[in-house]
Amino acid sequence: AEALLICCDYAVTNEQRFGCYSENGTHAVNLSESMGSIPGVIPFDLVSGWPADPGYSAVVVTVPYALWRRGGDMATMAQSFDGIRAYADYLLRHLTDGMVQYGMLGDWLSLQPVDEGFGNSDVPRVSAFSGALSLQMAAEMADALNQTVDHQRFLAAVRVMRERYHAVFFEPDSQSYGNCSQVANILPLVLGCVPTEKMRQVSAALVASLSQECTGLQEPTILTGGVGSRYIWEALVLINRTDLAMQLALKRTEPSLAWMITQGPGT
Repeated sequence: AEALLICCDYAVTNEQRFGCYSENGTHAVNLSESMGSIPGVIPFDLVSGWPADPGYSAVVVTVPYALWRRGGDMATMAQSFDGIRAYADYLLRHLTDGMVQYGMLGDWLSLQPVDEGFGNSDVPRVSAFSGALSLQMAAEMADALNQTVDHQRFLAAVRVMRERYHAVFFEPDSQSYGNCSQVANILPLVLGCVPTEKMRQVSAALVASLSQECTGLQEPTILTGGVGSRYIWEALVLINRTDLAMQLALKRTEPSLAWMITQGPGT
């Protein structure tokens, strides 16, 4: 799955994007034979686990979705749709309390420790988010390909997942999805499950989580892991804080994206 994640970034900006995806996807695993699941590492190494964490296995959906949305490539999406459908059905067969809850990585490599999971991860929230977002993308692709039945059933599942996400993870006491937790407030904003009447409080909670009040650092700072750091930009745009997004993008002191880049390759 890591190979496909890397391939996705390369694929959406390269003329050979179709070959990149099909070579990796075909060689990786036959989604029909695997009942829609893929391993954590491709080829399967007997160590990483099968099925993969939903944040990783989402590449089955996110690669063709990105190629379509960014590059207008409908051919890869059409050729991949049997596998996308199989993966979406796998998720739907493995729901707990109306959401995807299996997994082990969460917001992998986050600098904000939480009680759940391991590796400073927030497994239940991130798994629920990844599962719902995958189904949302699958629904959009089904609609584009005139797969009406799949579009309707995937979209119906996403609506339920959004409702369940808010019901389970919203904290009435703090009027947010987690006091001082960055990823906890990023995910529901991007997923679109924050009720209109709660947007002001949740937006304020996200902004506060980036401030000295919560981070202990003088400048606004991102402390999220792989998932939160990917989606924080969309969340800030959604709450009309592009100024803060730009400030975070230009920050050069540790921890920051620019600081990691200047250190050279590494995890």
